[in-house]
Amino acid sequence: MKVKLIGILTLVLAFFTINLFAEVKTKFYGYQWLRYTDIVLGADKQSDSGISIPRTYLRWKMEDKDAGWVGEITLDIASEKGGQIVDAKTSTITSTSVKGKVDFAIWPKYAYVDFKAIPILKDIDMKLRVGQQKNYFGTVELWEYPLIEKTITDLRKVIASADLGIALLGDLPEGYGQYELAMHNGSGYKNLDSNVEKQYTGSLMLLPISGLMLRGSYMINNQSAHGTDSKIKRASDFVAQYTINFLPVPMQILGEYVVVENPLNAGVGKSGVSVGYMLFGSIDLIDWMQFAFRFDNWNADTSKANDETNLYIAGVNLKINEKNLLQLNYQLEQPQFGGYPATSHINTLMAQLKWSW
Repeated sequence: MKVKLIGILTLVLAFFTINLFAEVKTKFYGYQWLRYTDIVLGADKQSDSGISIPRTYLRWKMEDKDAGWVGEITLDIASEKGGQIVDAKTSTITSTSVKGKVDFAIWPKYAYVDFKAIPILKDIDMKLRVGQQKNYFGTVELWEYPLIEKTITDLRKVIASADLGIALLGDLPEGYGQYELAMHNGSGYKNLDSNVEKQYTGSLMLLPISGLMLRGSYMINNQSAHGTDSKIKRASDFVAQYTINFLPVPMQILGEYVVVENPLNAGVGKSGVSVGYMLFGSIDLIDWMQFAFRFDNWNADTSKANDETNLYIAGVNLKINEKNLLQLNYQLEQPQFGGYPATSHINTLMAQLKWSW
């Protein structure tokens, strides 16, 4: 027994000794969005208009190749006019409870470490990711914002873009795809844990031929504080994307279909089931100019008649240089069916400079 204990202590001491003298490389970088937004409701009714900084990312990447780990920390400094919800009930600054909204707030968007050298896992091209990280579902973590609007699953709050948890990330043999299995809090990166049974996601991406990507994702999230089965939220998502050089202009088309079952939204005359799809296309006419188009359809509840919403977006991306991209977008959100007031038609014009360092 004493020999075994000495052996274990020796291994632990060796591990910490190796990591003590290991070379950890650190990189600091980031980017920012500078945006002008003008919103006009139907019948030419002026709504919000102004300049904002909706995203500032301060990012640090740490890597120790010898020890086999990589870490990332990203601070998201977000501004949303009166839209960042802050609950300061435990504040010691004021004697009264404060709960409301602020224009600027800072959130840790990503804070995770990848372990790449775990025995057995590394032999099958798999790594373990621990911490605040992306959600692996549909296009939510793949969307690189060729258009300014969020992807449909993030926009319609099917799933948060990031969350706290653990995940196994793997590559299929011969470069034919990848997969992700994750357990997250299920409350999003701006909230602490609120459900006992967590959120589970599984995603499989296939790359069968050059230019073609197929992905299927599934999510199950028990939103009840006590894990009540009747309150489990489920969602399925299917994505197909094809990229091709056409005479010799690069073109991309993408389609996504999502189904959400949320018992918390069910009731008399309501199924609690939402269905939506997104169609996206882009074409690079020249090296510094890209045109992008998108159409969404969202049915908030399949039991309700005539409650579907259409979203049309058109945009142009102008590459100023390697670090600066100018985006010009126009989008129209409107009910698919008539009978609604003209002000329910939302026209949004956005001009955004994305710059990075």
